[in-house]
Amino acid sequence: MGLFDIFKKKEEIDEVTQYMNERAKESIETSFANNNTTYDYNDKKSEFIVEDVFSITGRGTVVTGFINGSVRENDPVKIMHADGTSTNSTIVGIESFRKKLDFAENTNVGLLLRGIDRSQVKKKDKIIIL
Repeated sequence: MGLFDIFKKKEEIDEVTQYMNERAKESIETSFANNNTTYDYNDKKSEFIVEDVFSITGRGTVVTGFINGSVRENDPVKIMHADGTSTNSTIVGIESFRKKLDFAENTNVGLLLRGIDRSQVKKKDKIIIL
């Protein structure tokens, strides 16, 4: 019972509750009946905005930032540059807070990119995980 329900008669409360329950049930039934499509949670692309770029001798180029979504090792990526061009690459390694990961989701990470030179990636570039 809500805070202001004490001022109503019991019959009024029962009528309102019954009405709300019926509307909720109808809404749920209609939603299920009309929804012939399924939602694919993997359909949404993950994004990463580059905050910093490093070059590690013998390993390659590492970009750091926050991954909005999820990322796995060996995922293909598209680097979207500010000038409208793009470069394709693959994630070779993922690290977060000095721990090597196979998978990361909604956290700060460093991504090691295959075949990318430090000069090819700039701060504020957007990386889309494909």
